[in-house]
Amino acid sequence: MPDSSSSSASSSAASSSQTVETVGVADDSHAMLTTSFSDYTVTEGLLLLIFVILLLKFFLDLIRRWF
Repeated sequence: MPDSSSSSASSSAASSSQTVETVGVADDSHAMLTTSFSDYTVTEGLLLLIFVILLLKFFLDLIRRWF
């Protein structure tokens, strides 16, 4: 005779594998040009700095080629 605890464990494992949990995501999106610099995280600040440096480098190279 099969053990009832093992059959209930396998049925609960089958039902738990079909359960899908959702994870809430915080909405920390910043609207462009409306957020003060103090509200940005360190990562966002570094990415912004890298973007500004690359943008300046692009324009300086562009000016050197034309003039």
